[in-house]
Parts: sequence; C-alpha cells; structure tokens
Amino acid sequence: MRITIEKKHEGKTVFGLPTGNNVSRVSTNPPIEFNVVKVKRKYVDLIRVGYGRIDAYCPLSGATQDQINSGYTNNAGYKFFESLEDIDRYLEHHKKLDAIKEYFRSFTQSTLSEEDVSTIHELIYKP
Repeated sequence: MRITIEKKHEGKTVFGLPTGNNVSRVSTNPPIEFNVVKVKRKYVDLIRVGYGRIDAYCPLSGATQDQINSGYTNNAGYKFFESLEDIDRYLEHHKKLDAIKEYFRSFTQSTLSEEDVSTIHELIYKP
C-alpha cells in the first residue's frame, strides 16, 4: 500500500501517483518512477527517472520543498509506493471503496481496512 519514504528506501526505486496539479487532465496518469537519493530530517531527495534533477520532496505528501515554501502544500504532490503491484492493489481498493460509497450514497467512512472493503464489496456485489 501507500508508503512514507524512510531511511530503508535510500538507494531504491519508488513509484509515485500524481495528485493535485501534477495530474494530467488529458491522458491517463501512469506511475512515475523515482530514485531515492538521500533521506533527510524533513525532506527526501529524489530523482525522477529520465529527468536527472534532484528535488527535495515531502516524504508523506509528495509536495516539493519549493511548493511548500511558496504555499502550495495541498495543491500538488505524489502518493508513493514501493512497487507497481502496490499501486494496483491501492487502485483496486479505492475502486471497491467508491462502489460501496455509491451503493450507500451517503457513506462517508473512508477509514475501512482493505479486508473490510473487500468483504463488504463481496457481500454487495455477489456474482
């Protein structure tokens, strides 16, 4: 599932799903590959594969240090994952959660675990 980048990820590759203004409005949003260069006290130095420039990112929200300093903290960022399989599981989980919310229409409880969502989804949409 979704991760917060920590010291153990240093030197490894992580994947990010864009959020906010980083999301493309014209096409699908494929996962973006990042190499973790250095984990600092507050920020993480990441290189976006193919760009070659090191940027400091918030390890939780995925917003760059420049965005945070200029006040765009909730406007753009990335959700980080360790693998592409984790992204698939995350997207499947949210697809089921959206189906459950639509079924109940006013369902606002979004803190259900993955197992809870799967169980409820199977109960509602039995084949």
